[in-house]
Amino acid sequence: ELLWQFWVSHILGYEIIANNYQVFTQGRTLGSFDLLARPKSEVGMTHFEFTCKFYLNSGHGIRRSDWIGADGKDRLDKKTNRMLDHQLQLSKYPATQTVLDKNNWIINKHVGVFRGKLFWHLNQKPTTSPYWMNTMVEHGFWCHVSELSQLIDLDILDWYVIDKSFWFSKIAQQDIEHLQLLTLKELIELVSNHQSAVKIVGCDRKSGYEVKRGFVFPDTQIWP
Repeated sequence: ELLWQFWVSHILGYEIIANNYQVFTQGRTLGSFDLLARPKSEVGMTHFEFTCKFYLNSGHGIRRSDWIGADGKDRLDKKTNRMLDHQLQLSKYPATQTVLDKNNWIINKHVGVFRGKLFWHLNQKPTTSPYWMNTMVEHGFWCHVSELSQLIDLDILDWYVIDKSFWFSKIAQQDIEHLQLLTLKELIELVSNHQSAVKIVGCDRKSGYEVKRGFVFPDTQIWP
């Protein structure tokens, strides 16, 4: 959200009115505006909602419900519906309208920004992108630890485990010094000892730049 706030302010030239602004009703939180911003010299504001998600394919990939979060709880169709039917509709609730009137805020535009990456099973070839999918979306792979040996690039890339601070963008050469290089044996042992998926990246040994990334699950976890 901070990255998008910078873009809206410094690239679009909007005036930031509020961010993460919560709306309460009857002692509970009705929702919150990720960002309210106004083009300079205009009265009306734009309501922005942001999300960045990483989904794994559990079916054909055509339906939004085929794409599930690495924890097995989140799902693309649920998140999409929540953004469209609730988050971007927040200004239409009576309690919200009271807050808007009190602050003399007028919202005349709503923008949902949905970014992320999609991960196909290691042995599954991506199908033709459905109409709802951005054709420029980045793809990765997922597999169970016993399937790691099937990776085509396994022996020609250097592999690292990454935490969420490296999820937003590709690994560059200057990032390598912050990561631990793992052998296949070490990687298998690490994943096997985890209770959930581990995210790994494969980098070119000469340039250090990322070539491939994916989620690896312990064999004891039947999901996906």
